[in-house]
Amino acid sequence: MLTITASGFITGEPKVEDGEYGKRATVTIRAKTTNGKQTHYINAIFYGKRIETVTRYMADGRQVSIVGAVKAIMGKKKKDGTEYSSVYMDAYDFTLPEKLDSDPGQASSSSDVPF
Repeated sequence: MLTITASGFITGEPKVEDGEYGKRATVTIRAKTTNGKQTHYINAIFYGKRIETVTRYMADGRQVSIVGAVKAIMGKKKKDGTEYSSVYMDAYDFTLPEKLDSDPGQASSSSDVPF
């Protein structure tokens, strides 16, 4: 089993659907390689109780890091000839960045915590 941590920006809204093993939520994030020259897409699938959290806090354009087991990696080409990879994974965990003052749905900012 290959486990990865992918960080990037959510592309589109989470898709909730009935799957082979029950209800699931799929979140697609776009992530650049460390040299910044290529963009790849990670399709993370969440099951069970995490679905509610995913649909509540994950939205298009938000930054997120996702940890999970890779199910498949497929090389693809865009119409303009640009090559990229599409990774499919069963997600185990995720982190969201701290909230901004104008962003009511996220975790508290460290400036809100008394020292």
